[in-house]
Amino acid sequence: MMRDGMMQSLIIGRMDLEYLAYEPAVLYLNGVYYGIQNLRERSNADLLYTTHGLDDDEVKILDSWTISGDTEYQEMLNYILVNDIAKPEVYDQLKTKMDVDNYINYLITQIYLGNYDWPHNNIKMWKKNVGGKWRWILFDTDFGFNLYDGSLHTFNSLTYALGENSGKSTQPWATRLFSRLVFNESFRNTFIDRFSVHLSTTFQPLRVNQVIDSLAAKIRTEITFHKNRWGSDRAFETDINIMKTFSSARANNMLSFVSNRFLNGAALQTLTLSSNHPNARYTFNNELIQESSVSLRSFNGRNYTLKANPIKGYVFKRWELTGVTAIQTLVPWHSEWKYWDASSVPASNWYTSSYSDAGWKTGQAQLGYGGRGEKTTVGYGPDSNNKNPTAYFRKAFNVQNSADINSATVRIFVDDGAAVYVNGSEIGRYNMPAGNISYSTYSTTYNNGDSASFTIPASLLKNGSNLIAVEVHQVNATSSDLIFNLSLIINTMTSASNEYNSPTLEGKVSANQALRAIYDEDLTPDPVPTAKIRINEIVASNTIVKDEYGENDDYVELYNAGNETIDISGWYISDKKENPRLWQLPSDETLKLAPGGFLVLWADEQPQQGASHVSFKLSASGEYLSLSAENKFGELIEMDAVQFPALESDQSYSRYPDGLGDWRIQASSLGLSNVLTSTPSVDVVTIKVSPIHFTDRLTIENATGLSIHLYDIAGKRIHALVGQQTVEHLNVETLPSGVYVLRVGEQSFRLLK
Repeated sequence: MMRDGMMQSLIIGRMDLEYLAYEPAVLYLNGVYYGIQNLRERSNADLLYTTHGLDDDEVKILDSWTISGDTEYQEMLNYILVNDIAKPEVYDQLKTKMDVDNYINYLITQIYLGNYDWPHNNIKMWKKNVGGKWRWILFDTDFGFNLYDGSLHTFNSLTYALGENSGKSTQPWATRLFSRLVFNESFRNTFIDRFSVHLSTTFQPLRVNQVIDSLAAKIRTEITFHKNRWGSDRAFETDINIMKTFSSARANNMLSFVSNRFLNGAALQTLTLSSNHPNARYTFNNELIQESSVSLRSFNGRNYTLKANPIKGYVFKRWELTGVTAIQTLVPWHSEWKYWDASSVPASNWYTSSYSDAGWKTGQAQLGYGGRGEKTTVGYGPDSNNKNPTAYFRKAFNVQNSADINSATVRIFVDDGAAVYVNGSEIGRYNMPAGNISYSTYSTTYNNGDSASFTIPASLLKNGSNLIAVEVHQVNATSSDLIFNLSLIINTMTSASNEYNSPTLEGKVSANQALRAIYDEDLTPDPVPTAKIRINEIVASNTIVKDEYGENDDYVELYNAGNETIDISGWYISDKKENPRLWQLPSDETLKLAPGGFLVLWADEQPQQGASHVSFKLSASGEYLSLSAENKFGELIEMDAVQFPALESDQSYSRYPDGLGDWRIQASSLGLSNVLTSTPSVDVVTIKVSPIHFTDRLTIENATGLSIHLYDIAGKRIHALVGQQTVEHLNVETLPSGVYVLRVGEQSFRLLK
């Protein structure tokens, strides 16, 4: 029910690749129960409209049925077949035709999943009709994660995707593109490094299992009702365990496949990266690592460039080489064990080193019964309807230099429940009740083989001989099978004290190392918290003022009410309350506001026209508008916001006075103070100027003896006179439309034509 949705969910936020979103739902139709129905995106033009805003007539989509007949795709394929793709200029030309990074992400995902119903089937690619590059869509991955093949985690899908694996069949046309591209060194190196990063992070077993568990929890309580409605011969919990079996082994297997195919079987090494800051991120050979702490698996002898990426509000200080680490397996899977399968507990101290297991049987794991892959069959007593509830297992192992052990992990594969002891102390139990456990204790629930991990406290391990002991419990007396297998791994660290001051390290992978990136807070003053940039004026239906292209666009005027010049490059403006980062202003010298200065942003959906043009228009019916900025720590701060009302043509919603006062509807004052006028007819002391919206003549009253100057928006003086009588008339018929300022004595009036 969740397999394909789970596999596609693994890459969300991790790589640039189109996928089909998944959400389970329960359907009732006219009161009739139809069980669990998966809500999924479609792998068609609707997906591309959602993800890229493209209409169906703007894109071309190919699948396994149409690819052979598409001239454009076949020309691209033929290009790499007849040209030497190893040459950089040929590879660069190919990158103008296809999104190579997207294709690498697609390959990595399909190969990791082990989807062998691909690439000859279930393939989709798309491109924009005009100026587009081929990209790929991930869909229908169901055959992955051990669906029909319980050992798929061991399947070399890398050589399969290259057309080199005879174990499962595909078709030559489907492998041709990938098999040619690996001849290019740049492609090959990117593929190797990106795959190793994702196998250490995106597809790291613990993370994958967490995704599986989170999605299983959504439908676990409903699955019984669904199966009762539709029927199924598959057990839900068994399928969950089958997927976990895949994820637990797949990453290591894939790393081996990559090494064997491309790197002559180079040994794996681990770079353990950490930081004193939780937002630390790293770049390894240009591949982003999205975790602050990671055990990065790479290959011995591989050249690398490792960079500690910048953190907002902090400065990088140094790399600390905190140690050289080594991973050692003390108890491998399928080891030889002592076991007790009699119908009683062997002794009360059976799990301690003081007890002698000389009389116990010996056998190789996997141990158990029921035809579940056991190498050693464990007895269950004479009655198959009353099987022994518990079997016991012991193994000695040696430890050297216990003081160097950084961590120790036990992993078990068990049916149904177990408790694990090291040197006489319990380190954990799985699928078992709390409290004391006896021979007759049954497990909490049943399974068909499940995995669990436990950490061994370092204080329990000692130099020399140590003992691990396990008791495996059945769910009931008629349980059909029993499974036991175990591995024990330690991670040791030899201390080191080297420091590197550059955030970028270059080297060659040659040993397991632990590196810690150290950051200190940036003490440079942050201008954002004290900035006083305000939304000062809004015009949502402009028919008078023109931008630099001669267009009558909506506009927003900003005002600097502070005492410092502020650069608003990188700030955000939005008319969507739920998305304050709707439009980010670019970096540009014109976006600096001096104290008391004004800046106009044109809301015209034409950001290509310049830094002061934004990606949306304003609604004359009124809407929300916000201005936000990130502080030096990357936190979004709302600098100003307003819900403006419906506005008629050329009406302005303005602060009065500028930047500080209340909002009011008045005539627009682009680039000028809102105090110049605030009413349709201005009355300052005894001087009167009318009309504010003029056409051919201005009337000026009570200006006798005062200088009268008329300026355009650029500050150019157009008329100059001295008032000679109580009522003066100024002929302005020939003036073009726009904003003007009339200066009468010490009074200023803003006018519109």
